[in-house]
Amino acid sequence: LDAVSSSREFVELGVAGNFLIHDWKLLHGVDVQGNEERFSLIAWLKPACDVRGSGTSWYDDLAAAGDADAQFRLGMRCEQGGNDTGALEWLLQAASNAQHWPSMYRLGVLLRRQGDLPGATFWLRAAAQTGFAEAQVAFGDLLSGWGWGEVERTQRCEPHCEASRLYEAAAAQGSPAGQQRLARLRLQEGDAVAAERLLRAAAAQGSAVAQTDLAELLMSEGFEEEAISWFERADELRPISTK
Repeated sequence: LDAVSSSREFVELGVAGNFLIHDWKLLHGVDVQGNEERFSLIAWLKPACDVRGSGTSWYDDLAAAGDADAQFRLGMRCEQGGNDTGALEWLLQAASNAQHWPSMYRLGVLLRRQGDLPGATFWLRAAAQTGFAEAQVAFGDLLSGWGWGEVERTQRCEPHCEASRLYEAAAAQGSPAGQQRLARLRLQEGDAVAAERLLRAAAAQGSAVAQTDLAELLMSEGFEEEAISWFERADELRPISTK
């Protein structure tokens, strides 16, 4: 599957009761069109040893043989388990040897989190160039200093306009994060009309950040009733704090 969203296709299941079988490598999501509803019954076919221990033993031999998808899955498993060193090793193998774009992206994200700005720049740029919207947003964030402290902001090595182009590319693919980032840039440029259009698109997809930004914009324009409704919808999406 290509990285760009336009490569995605809906699978026509036809009448109720039909089902789809795919292997573990398929990058997929679940969505519906029009007035359809989704009801899912998912069955995993795994070796008995993996069923008992919730394992994925088949990754190991495949990864050792150079399978990039298996290396990526092992890297993700290491990262989720707090083993960043193991994650870096597996993701680097997949990204370097097979130009595996999901691995490029996760590698860039992990390196940015560790403060390795040159490494994060290299891999996020590579992933963004494949057309992957999440990587375009992440690389744009790195260039613009989004989410970084003042020290890191002074270290960015690319002009802000490149971040704008990355957000535009992600927004064009329907990325709510790209739309929300681009909307903020449009507001900085004084184009509230374009910003509102982008925020509405992102908010409709369930982005709590975009819903809050839209509410604040509407409130500033005097549309208090609609603004309050968007604030309320954003609050419903945010996780409840246990503190």
